[in-house]
Amino acid sequence: MTYFIVKTYQEIINKSVAILSHLDNPKFEAESLLAFVLQCNRSRIIAFPEKKIEHDQYVQYMNLVKQRESGMPFAYLTGEKEFYDLTLKVTPATLIPRADTELLVETALSKMQDNDSYKVIDMGTGSGAIALTIKKHRPNTKVIAVDQSLEALLVAKENGERLALDVEFIHSDWFSNVQGNDFDLIVSNPPYIEEHDEHLVGDGVKYEPITALVADDDGYSDLFHLIQASLPLLKEGGWLMMEHGFEQGEKLRAEFTKQGYQNVATLKDLCENDRITIGQK
Repeated sequence: MTYFIVKTYQEIINKSVAILSHLDNPKFEAESLLAFVLQCNRSRIIAFPEKKIEHDQYVQYMNLVKQRESGMPFAYLTGEKEFYDLTLKVTPATLIPRADTELLVETALSKMQDNDSYKVIDMGTGSGAIALTIKKHRPNTKVIAVDQSLEALLVAKENGERLALDVEFIHSDWFSNVQGNDFDLIVSNPPYIEEHDEHLVGDGVKYEPITALVADDDGYSDLFHLIQASLPLLKEGGWLMMEHGFEQGEKLRAEFTKQGYQNVATLKDLCENDRITIGQK
Protein backbone atom coordinates (compact mmCIF):
# COMPACT_ATOMS: atom_id res chain seq x y z
CA MET A 1 0.00 0.00 0.00
CA THR A 2 1.23 3.47 -0.91
CA TYR A 3 0.90 6.11 1.76
CA PHE A 4 0.61 9.82 1.10
CA ILE A 5 3.21 11.86 2.93
CA VAL A 6 1.48 14.98 4.18
CA LYS A 7 3.00 18.02 2.51
CA THR A 8 2.99 21.65 3.53
CA TYR A 9 2.10 24.56 1.30
CA GLN A 10 5.77 25.56 1.22
CA GLU A 11 6.97 22.09 0.17
CA ILE A 12 4.44 21.99 -2.64
CA ILE A 13 5.26 25.47 -3.85
CA ASN A 14 9.00 24.70 -3.90
CA LYS A 15 8.39 21.58 -5.98
CA SER A 16 6.10 23.43 -8.40
CA VAL A 17 8.45 26.36 -8.86
CA ALA A 18 11.10 23.94 -10.10
CA ILE A 19 8.63 22.43 -12.57
CA LEU A 20 7.43 25.83 -13.81
CA SER A 21 10.86 27.46 -13.87
CA HIS A 22 10.55 28.20 -17.62
CA LEU A 23 7.69 30.64 -16.94
CA ASP A 24 8.21 34.34 -16.25
CA ASN A 25 6.97 34.17 -12.65
CA PRO A 26 6.83 30.53 -11.54
CA LYS A 27 6.31 31.26 -7.84
CA PHE A 28 3.31 33.48 -8.51
CA GLU A 29 1.79 30.87 -10.81
CA ALA A 30 2.42 28.05 -8.34
CA GLU A 31 0.86 30.01 -5.49
CA SER A 32 -2.10 31.06 -7.62
CA LEU A 33 -2.84 27.50 -8.73
CA LEU A 34 -2.68 26.29 -5.14
CA ALA A 35 -5.02 29.08 -4.04
CA PHE A 36 -7.43 28.00 -6.79
CA VAL A 37 -7.40 24.38 -5.61
CA LEU A 38 -7.83 25.36 -1.96
CA GLN A 39 -10.45 28.00 -2.84
CA CYS A 40 -8.67 30.66 -0.83
CA ASN A 41 -6.73 33.86 -1.42
CA ARG A 42 -3.11 33.66 -2.48
CA SER A 43 -2.27 35.71 0.63
CA ARG A 44 -3.29 32.74 2.79
CA ILE A 45 -0.74 30.54 1.03
CA ILE A 46 1.96 33.09 1.73
CA ALA A 47 0.91 33.74 5.34
CA PHE A 48 0.65 30.09 6.42
CA PRO A 49 3.38 28.14 4.56
CA GLU A 50 3.35 25.41 7.24
CA LYS A 51 -0.29 24.44 6.55
CA LYS A 52 -0.88 20.90 5.27
CA ILE A 53 -2.72 19.81 2.14
CA GLU A 54 -5.08 16.85 1.68
CA HIS A 55 -4.20 14.03 -0.69
CA ASP A 56 -7.04 14.71 -3.14
CA GLN A 57 -6.11 18.38 -3.25
CA TYR A 58 -2.48 17.50 -3.89
CA VAL A 59 -3.42 15.22 -6.81
CA GLN A 60 -5.64 17.92 -8.32
CA TYR A 61 -2.97 20.54 -7.86
CA MET A 62 -0.13 18.56 -9.41
CA ASN A 63 -2.33 17.73 -12.39
CA LEU A 64 -2.86 21.45 -12.96
CA VAL A 65 0.86 22.15 -12.58
CA LYS A 66 1.70 19.53 -15.21
CA GLN A 67 -0.83 21.01 -17.64
CA ARG A 68 0.59 24.49 -17.02
CA GLU A 69 4.09 23.12 -17.61
CA SER A 70 2.97 21.91 -21.05
CA GLY A 71 1.75 25.40 -21.97
CA MET A 72 -1.96 25.26 -21.15
CA PRO A 73 -3.01 28.86 -20.36
CA PHE A 74 -3.64 29.60 -16.70
CA ALA A 75 -7.09 30.97 -17.50
CA TYR A 76 -8.19 27.71 -19.13
CA LEU A 77 -7.00 25.75 -16.10
CA THR A 78 -9.00 27.86 -13.66
CA GLY A 79 -11.84 28.60 -16.07
CA GLU A 80 -11.84 32.34 -15.47
CA LYS A 81 -10.08 35.57 -16.36
CA GLU A 82 -10.16 39.09 -14.98
CA PHE A 83 -10.96 41.78 -17.54
CA TYR A 84 -11.41 45.46 -16.70
CA ASP A 85 -13.46 45.07 -13.51
CA LEU A 86 -15.21 41.80 -14.37
CA THR A 87 -14.39 38.16 -13.67
CA LEU A 88 -15.33 36.17 -16.77
CA LYS A 89 -15.71 32.49 -17.45
CA VAL A 90 -13.45 31.36 -20.29
CA THR A 91 -13.11 28.02 -22.08
CA PRO A 92 -11.04 26.78 -25.03
CA ALA A 93 -13.98 27.90 -27.20
CA THR A 94 -13.17 31.53 -26.42
CA LEU A 95 -10.13 33.73 -26.64
CA ILE A 96 -8.65 34.71 -23.30
CA PRO A 97 -9.37 38.44 -22.80
CA ARG A 98 -6.20 40.51 -22.80
CA ALA A 99 -5.27 43.79 -21.19
CA ASP A 100 -4.67 45.36 -24.62
CA THR A 101 -8.38 45.04 -25.37
CA GLU A 102 -9.23 47.26 -22.39
CA LEU A 103 -8.10 50.18 -24.57
CA LEU A 104 -10.95 49.36 -26.96
CA VAL A 105 -13.43 49.41 -24.08
CA GLU A 106 -12.06 52.68 -22.69
CA THR A 107 -12.24 54.31 -26.12
CA ALA A 108 -15.84 53.15 -26.60
CA LEU A 109 -16.88 54.41 -23.16
CA SER A 110 -15.29 57.79 -23.89
CA LYS A 111 -17.76 58.30 -26.75
CA MET A 112 -20.83 57.72 -24.53
CA GLN A 113 -22.18 59.89 -21.73
CA ASP A 114 -22.96 58.11 -18.45
CA ASN A 115 -26.74 58.48 -18.40
CA ASP A 116 -27.62 58.65 -22.10
CA SER A 117 -28.99 55.80 -24.20
CA TYR A 118 -27.01 54.27 -27.06
CA LYS A 119 -27.09 51.23 -29.30
CA VAL A 120 -23.84 49.28 -29.44
CA ILE A 121 -22.87 46.03 -31.13
CA ASP A 122 -19.81 43.91 -30.35
CA MET A 123 -18.78 41.80 -33.34
CA GLY A 124 -17.01 38.53 -32.48
CA THR A 125 -17.76 38.78 -28.78
CA GLY A 126 -15.99 35.59 -27.59
CA SER A 127 -16.39 35.46 -23.80
CA GLY A 128 -18.43 38.68 -23.93
CA ALA A 129 -15.68 40.77 -22.36
CA ILE A 130 -16.19 43.94 -24.42
CA ALA A 131 -19.99 43.84 -24.57
CA LEU A 132 -20.47 43.08 -20.87
CA THR A 133 -18.01 45.71 -19.71
CA ILE A 134 -19.71 48.37 -21.82
CA LYS A 135 -23.11 47.32 -20.46
CA LYS A 136 -21.89 47.50 -16.87
CA HIS A 137 -20.52 51.02 -17.27
CA ARG A 138 -23.29 52.35 -19.55
CA PRO A 139 -26.37 50.54 -18.19
CA ASN A 140 -28.86 52.56 -20.29
CA THR A 141 -27.19 51.36 -23.48
CA LYS A 142 -28.66 48.57 -25.61
CA VAL A 143 -25.76 46.19 -26.19
CA ILE A 144 -25.78 43.36 -28.73
CA ALA A 145 -23.07 40.70 -28.77
CA VAL A 146 -22.46 38.65 -31.93
CA ASP A 147 -20.34 35.58 -32.59
CA GLN A 148 -20.28 32.93 -35.32
CA SER A 149 -19.19 30.32 -32.76
CA LEU A 150 -22.22 28.98 -30.89
CA GLU A 151 -19.94 27.52 -28.20
CA ALA A 152 -18.36 30.91 -27.57
CA LEU A 153 -21.74 32.63 -27.59
CA LEU A 154 -23.05 30.26 -24.91
CA VAL A 155 -20.08 31.13 -22.71
CA ALA A 156 -20.74 34.84 -23.23
CA LYS A 157 -24.42 34.36 -22.43
CA GLU A 158 -23.54 32.50 -19.24
CA ASN A 159 -21.25 35.35 -18.23
CA GLY A 160 -24.05 37.84 -18.86
CA GLU A 161 -26.51 35.87 -16.74
CA ARG A 162 -24.05 35.37 -13.90
CA LEU A 163 -23.17 39.08 -13.86
CA ALA A 164 -26.83 40.11 -14.26
CA LEU A 165 -26.01 42.23 -17.31
CA ASP A 166 -28.81 42.42 -19.87
CA VAL A 167 -27.07 41.96 -23.22
CA GLU A 168 -28.67 40.51 -26.36
CA PHE A 169 -26.71 37.63 -27.89
CA ILE A 170 -26.95 36.79 -31.61
CA HIS A 171 -25.47 33.78 -33.39
CA SER A 172 -24.30 35.21 -36.70
CA ASP A 173 -21.50 35.16 -39.26
CA TRP A 174 -20.62 38.82 -38.87
CA PHE A 175 -23.69 40.90 -39.83
CA SER A 176 -25.65 38.16 -41.65
CA ASN A 177 -28.26 37.78 -38.86
CA VAL A 178 -28.07 41.35 -37.56
CA GLN A 179 -30.95 43.77 -38.12
CA GLY A 180 -30.91 47.54 -37.85
CA ASN A 181 -28.98 50.45 -39.29
CA ASP A 182 -29.03 52.71 -36.27
CA PHE A 183 -25.95 51.77 -34.27
CA ASP A 184 -24.11 54.45 -32.36
CA LEU A 185 -21.06 52.26 -32.00
CA ILE A 186 -19.72 49.09 -33.61
CA VAL A 187 -16.78 47.58 -31.72
CA SER A 188 -14.74 44.51 -32.54
CA ASN A 189 -11.64 42.55 -31.69
CA PRO A 190 -11.70 40.41 -34.85
CA PRO A 191 -9.22 37.82 -36.12
CA TYR A 192 -6.23 39.74 -37.49
CA ILE A 193 -3.22 37.41 -37.40
CA GLU A 194 -1.84 36.04 -40.65
CA GLU A 195 -1.88 32.27 -41.08
CA HIS A 196 1.87 31.66 -40.76
CA ASP A 197 2.62 34.15 -37.99
CA GLU A 198 5.29 32.77 -35.66
CA HIS A 199 3.31 33.86 -32.58
CA LEU A 200 0.68 31.19 -33.30
CA VAL A 201 2.99 28.48 -31.96
CA GLY A 202 3.87 30.42 -28.81
CA ASP A 203 3.07 29.42 -25.26
CA GLY A 204 -0.67 29.46 -24.67
CA VAL A 205 -1.83 30.79 -28.04
CA LYS A 206 -1.77 27.32 -29.60
CA TYR A 207 -4.57 26.31 -27.22
CA GLU A 208 -6.90 29.16 -28.25
CA PRO A 209 -9.49 28.84 -31.07
CA ILE A 210 -7.68 29.40 -34.33
CA THR A 211 -10.75 30.86 -36.06
CA ALA A 212 -10.77 33.71 -33.53
CA LEU A 213 -7.13 34.51 -34.25
CA VAL A 214 -6.35 34.00 -37.94
CA ALA A 215 -7.71 35.85 -40.97
CA ASP A 216 -7.02 35.55 -44.70
CA ASP A 217 -5.19 38.14 -46.81
CA ASP A 218 -2.28 38.46 -44.38
CA GLY A 219 -4.68 39.03 -41.49
CA TYR A 220 -6.68 41.83 -43.12
CA SER A 221 -9.77 40.07 -44.53
CA ASP A 222 -12.05 40.40 -41.50
CA LEU A 223 -10.77 43.88 -40.64
CA PHE A 224 -11.54 45.12 -44.16
CA HIS A 225 -14.92 43.39 -44.16
CA LEU A 226 -15.91 45.18 -40.97
CA ILE A 227 -14.79 48.55 -42.30
CA GLN A 228 -16.82 48.08 -45.48
CA ALA A 229 -19.92 46.45 -43.96
CA SER A 230 -20.26 48.66 -40.87
CA LEU A 231 -20.71 52.05 -42.53
CA PRO A 232 -24.35 51.48 -43.72
CA LEU A 233 -25.32 50.23 -40.24
CA LEU A 234 -24.06 53.23 -38.31
CA LYS A 235 -26.05 56.33 -37.45
CA GLU A 236 -24.71 59.61 -38.70
CA GLY A 237 -21.96 60.44 -36.22
CA GLY A 238 -21.61 56.79 -35.19
CA TRP A 239 -18.22 55.14 -34.68
CA LEU A 240 -16.49 51.94 -35.78
CA MET A 241 -13.66 50.85 -33.46
CA MET A 242 -11.43 47.83 -34.04
CA GLU A 243 -8.48 46.22 -32.33
CA HIS A 244 -5.68 45.05 -34.65
CA GLY A 245 -2.02 44.09 -34.90
CA PHE A 246 0.73 46.58 -34.19
CA GLU A 247 1.81 46.77 -37.85
CA GLN A 248 -1.67 47.14 -39.37
CA GLY A 249 -2.61 50.68 -38.40
CA GLU A 250 -1.43 52.50 -41.51
CA LYS A 251 -3.18 50.20 -43.96
CA LEU A 252 -6.39 50.28 -41.92
CA ARG A 253 -6.44 54.08 -41.74
CA ALA A 254 -6.16 54.15 -45.51
CA GLU A 255 -9.13 51.76 -45.86
CA PHE A 256 -11.24 53.71 -43.37
CA THR A 257 -10.59 56.88 -45.35
CA LYS A 258 -11.24 55.16 -48.68
CA GLN A 259 -14.66 53.99 -47.47
CA GLY A 260 -15.63 57.51 -46.40
CA TYR A 261 -15.11 57.54 -42.63
CA GLN A 262 -14.18 60.79 -40.93
CA ASN A 263 -11.97 61.53 -37.93
CA VAL A 264 -9.91 58.39 -38.58
CA ALA A 265 -7.24 57.75 -35.98
CA THR A 266 -5.09 54.98 -34.54
CA LEU A 267 -4.56 54.77 -30.78
CA LYS A 268 -1.53 53.21 -29.12
CA ASP A 269 -1.46 50.70 -26.27
CA LEU A 270 0.67 50.96 -23.12
CA CYS A 271 3.68 49.65 -25.04
CA GLU A 272 3.30 52.46 -27.61
CA ASN A 273 2.20 50.04 -30.32
CA ASP A 274 -0.67 50.78 -32.72
CA ARG A 275 -3.63 48.87 -31.26
CA ILE A 276 -7.02 50.49 -32.01
CA THR A 277 -8.22 52.24 -35.17
CA ILE A 278 -11.44 54.26 -35.14
CA GLY A 279 -13.52 56.11 -37.70
CA GLN A 280 -16.76 58.11 -37.63
CA LYS A 281 -19.65 58.17 -40.10
